[in-house]
Amino acid sequence: MKGSFCGAGKTLVLIREGQLVEFKKCSYSIGYWLNCEKEFKTVHFNLHKGDIFYLFSDGYTAQFVGENVKKFNRQRL
Repeated sequence: MKGSFCGAGKTLVLIREGQLVEFKKCSYSIGYWLNCEKEFKTVHFNLHKGDIFYLFSDGYTAQFVGENVKKFNRQRL
C-alpha cells in the first residue's frame, strides 16, 4: 500500500519501528499571495504495518506559555 503527503506550513511525522521520520512541508502557506506562483510537491511513500502518523496545526506550537511569555514552538514540542 502507498501513502502520499503534500504539506503547506506543517510537517508530517511518521513513527516506524521506533524511528522518527519527518516529511518536510513546502515553504508556502495555502493563503493568497498576490502575483506569486506556488508549487506544492507531493511525496509518495510505502506504508508498513504498524506505522503511526502525526499531523499538527500551528495552534499548539503558537501558544504563548511560561513566565517569559514565549511561544511554545516546534523545538519544545
